[in-house]
Amino acid sequence: MDFVFNNNISSVNRNEVFLSYKKWLNNYLFDKMKINNAFFVFDETISNIIDYYEANLINGKCYILVSITNESINFIIKNNILHISTPTLVSYLNQINNSTDEALKRLIKLNLLHNESGVKNAGIGLIMIRIKINNSINYTIKSLNNEFDEITLSLKLKL
Repeated sequence: MDFVFNNNISSVNRNEVFLSYKKWLNNYLFDKMKINNAFFVFDETISNIIDYYEANLINGKCYILVSITNESINFIIKNNILHISTPTLVSYLNQINNSTDEALKRLIKLNLLHNESGVKNAGIGLIMIRIKINNSINYTIKSLNNEFDEITLSLKLKL
């Protein structure tokens, strides 16, 4: 059985969604580290989407599917982003995917040093997701119109 979140993010109670996910995930017997990583990835995903939505006032529709196989916990996340933000996000995802763990740690420090303005973005969250899943963040971009693109992230946390 899969866990599906398909809702308008502006009307979401973050705690209720997380508790529902936690209850669902606890039906499976995984080691504590894998469960903690799966909780982190889901919570960080919801947080990034909510924060990005609040910061940019974009269409708040969000879709998250979490499925479990014998080999992995798989996350599919769909969200709309401003078309103008797409090239920066794609470049950042490529940088994260092509970085070693040491380079990712340096990137976190750079993000902390250079984000003194308090601008909300997915920078450190995406890096932490990449570290937790110990795998690339796969993505596709679909143009919706001149203003919005749909981004789909595919994450695989190996068991």
